[in-house]
Amino acid sequence: MSTSIGATRCRHRHLHWRASSGHDSIESGSIAGYIVDAQSRINVNNLANGSVQPSSHRALVQLFSARGVSPNLVNAVNDWVDADDTVSEPGGAEDAWYLAQTPPGLAANAPLRRVDELLAVRGMDASSFARLSPFISAI
Repeated sequence: MSTSIGATRCRHRHLHWRASSGHDSIESGSIAGYIVDAQSRINVNNLANGSVQPSSHRALVQLFSARGVSPNLVNAVNDWVDADDTVSEPGGAEDAWYLAQTPPGLAANAPLRRVDELLAVRGMDASSFARLSPFISAI
């Protein structure tokens, strides 16, 4: 069965939520939207669950490498979300590194609430984040 939503056609009647809503006119403009299934992405917060889940770490290393981002950055992300003060080598960073920056700061040592918090992680720049963000989530 097929369902039509705006200009987008869905192949399964139970997946209509995946379609783009198209553009709808509103007073003085238009509005558009879409829904992304966050569970279809790699959850960065899996690194924060007490001990690093090897499959999550491995998946992130593979993703970072495939997107042209240093896989060592996964260790910095791990240190950002984990609750301990142990630096993951190579490339990790805990409070001592963040305190030495201008302006000084601290590692979050907690799960992310939004993926864009990764921009505060040692070594993450806007270009790397743009290459990774379509494939990661924070849930």
